[in-house]
Amino acid sequence: MASFTLNQAREAIYQKWVDDWGVTTPFTFASEKYTAPTDSPWARVTVIEEAGEQDSLGSDGCRKFLRRGRVLIQLYDIVDNGLRDLDILATTARDIFEGTRFSGIWFTNVDVRETGSDGEWYQFVVDAPFSYQDTK
Repeated sequence: MASFTLNQAREAIYQKWVDDWGVTTPFTFASEKYTAPTDSPWARVTVIEEAGEQDSLGSDGCRKFLRRGRVLIQLYDIVDNGLRDLDILATTARDIFEGTRFSGIWFTNVDVRETGSDGEWYQFVVDAPFSYQDTK
């Protein structure tokens, strides 16, 4: 079995996001230059890797590693706009990943955190942990 990399996982996750989120709300991926809208909600999607573990021993090409990461979806809306739109967007984002499997990646529970205001924007964070197997 070939090695499965973080970049491959990231690309599959980005594609799932694009396919399922559609044109619901403008979004950007981490590290992209982006000008946020001034009068409507928007999202930022970040994929990060976390600590994993080696699942098996063996010769080259047979060692299995469990890799872990998270998709963090930051949802922003204008302060004083209420929370209804952010609640709807957070549920939509959660439903894209929670309990799903695709492209060799699996997701379990997805959490939503209300993180509050930074002055201009009110923010929710959708936290979607994932795992995949890497063989070396």
